[in-house]
Amino acid sequence: MRSTIQSNRRRRAVAGPIVLALLVAGLLVGCDSDEKSSVVAGDPAVAPSSTPTDDPSTDPTESPSTTPTDAPSTTDPSTTPPPGGRLTAAEYAHDWDFKLDGVRMAADHVRGKDYPDCSGLEVKGALTKRGCVYGVKVTLKALGGRVMITHMILEMKSDKKAKTFSNDKTLTDGDFNYQKADIVPGFDKGQWRVRSAGKYAVFTVVTGGKGVTAKQVKDYLHYTNADYTSALLWR
Repeated sequence: MRSTIQSNRRRRAVAGPIVLALLVAGLLVGCDSDEKSSVVAGDPAVAPSSTPTDDPSTDPTESPSTTPTDAPSTTDPSTTPPPGGRLTAAEYAHDWDFKLDGVRMAADHVRGKDYPDCSGLEVKGALTKRGCVYGVKVTLKALGGRVMITHMILEMKSDKKAKTFSNDKTLTDGDFNYQKADIVPGFDKGQWRVRSAGKYAVFTVVTGGKGVTAKQVKDYLHYTNADYTSALLWR
């Protein structure tokens, strides 16, 4: 993997089994909805056309093929941020290539965007009131575009706020302002999840179109959310 994940490849090559152990132990907060650990997960995801937005400049009903909501980040992707520095979409401006214990998955980077605060990522202040400071949004596609993966990677006010956020059972995917460009058009399968690591929280929504199985959606959600979250442990 590239971006922040790629830059930590050497450390994570050694730490891969450790990350897997953390997931099993529940130390990366949040897990599958059928596991008995700290969970914020939902199924199905709700199409954003039914979700209100506080941003009057953004129309969630716009077709992603003609008016993408998120323009690519203008940040130089070659810039390596200092450890613990502010998150940028440029850190994630590369394809996702995951391999761990015989599992191999991949997705192509589509777009990313930096947000100076959380207002563009939320509906009716739902994230800000829970301690969100700012974040980035990253969208990828897999299986020829039949699977779409969108991450909102958030910095919270504190580790405690992030952990509380990832355990908040009142949180729904309708609290996140994702758009039609972030999902498969007319998707019939969707799941979402929030995990936290330190002061960061990662919301991931995965949608699948025709010919994609529920298991494929679940696997992409599990591994991509866990991978992006685990990378934050080394910031």
